[in-house]
Amino acid sequence: MQQLSFLPGEMTPGERSLILRALKTLDRHLHEPGVAFTSTRAAREWLILNMAGLER
Repeated sequence: MQQLSFLPGEMTPGERSLILRALKTLDRHLHEPGVAFTSTRAAREWLILNMAGLER
């Protein structure tokens, strides 16, 4: 995962690690291969979570 620069303020390395672990856990538990998004809101939320750390 990339650096989490989308969050305001400074984060400690421990806080950054905690957030990365939480995102990986959510991805592992919510990921369902082959399942289509059933709403634009679900697609939007997935994109926000997965693209938040990317450079513009």
